[in-house]
Amino acid sequence: MPIMRKKRLMQVENQVVLPLSEEFLVKNNLKADSIVKIDETLLAQALTVLSKEDILEDVLAKVMNQYDEEKEENNHEN
Repeated sequence: MPIMRKKRLMQVENQVVLPLSEEFLVKNNLKADSIVKIDETLLAQALTVLSKEDILEDVLAKVMNQYDEEKEENNHEN
């Protein structure tokens, strides 16, 4: 006679990780590493429309920061 295995079901809610602005964190009294459950209204407040310029500025800042870090590392090696 075959052994019957119990099926274990687990319900997992959809979870999304969003980077939140400093302004949003302060407004909602959250810490930078907070994990929160939010409703549609709060989600709408968290989302912001980014222009191409906003995106390019962010990418440029990250590239420049990386360049500065690499330059600093090279200076320490010499």
